[in-house]
Amino acid sequence: MPLVAIRTTTGEEIESFSFAEHEWKEMKRAPLGTYSIYGFNWPAIPKTSIKGLQFFAAAPGCPIKTSQGESHEHLSAKIAITKAIRNLGLHAQPEFSGRTPEGDEWRADVYSESTSKPTAFEIQISPQTLDVYKSRSHKYETANVDSLWFVSEQKFSTLVKAIFLDRYRREGVKLYGRPFLPEIKAVPLLIVSEQQRIKFSVRVFPFDKPYENIPLEQFLEGFFQGRLILTENGWKWRAV
Repeated sequence: MPLVAIRTTTGEEIESFSFAEHEWKEMKRAPLGTYSIYGFNWPAIPKTSIKGLQFFAAAPGCPIKTSQGESHEHLSAKIAITKAIRNLGLHAQPEFSGRTPEGDEWRADVYSESTSKPTAFEIQISPQTLDVYKSRSHKYETANVDSLWFVSEQKFSTLVKAIFLDRYRREGVKLYGRPFLPEIKAVPLLIVSEQQRIKFSVRVFPFDKPYENIPLEQFLEGFFQGRLILTENGWKWRAV
């Protein structure tokens, strides 16, 4: 369910969530081939999910795998992160592709060049092994791109346990209860559904509380301003 497509007559990149409902209905009437899947020379079809989310689908017979399996929550998070970054006056591009110096391809859920080092924001709601986290993060590292994972609260807990176990196997030291700096830069993403509307918040650790849930927009503002940093004990506000 890609959010980005190409208008074939102009080569312009277009985003499904940028169009009003009446505009989207008109786009659905366009002949096949008016739009193509971003990054692939294959027709894209404007569609609307049962929950009202606008997206593009590859026309039947597409030989290349697209993001068809992404959930409503995943797509909504990509849109929310993109809009939140742009609302800060910064650049953000969803579903952005690049290559490492070795030629390996990577595709970020949301990409921003708003800091001294470009950042790829990844949303992970479905299960994923630690090896895959490491492999995908390594691609960004070799491409000189920072990476930050927004992981559902349950998957974040699983990821942290996997990191502990992996380091125990490699170092022979139990790390439970000890400070550690995660090899995978990740933050718990809390998903709150109110009927068909979805809200996102992030869990961080301030100075005076065990944790604090803050809006996604507030986290991103703190992240880009350098006030929210990843310490050995997790994400914390830095005194200014």
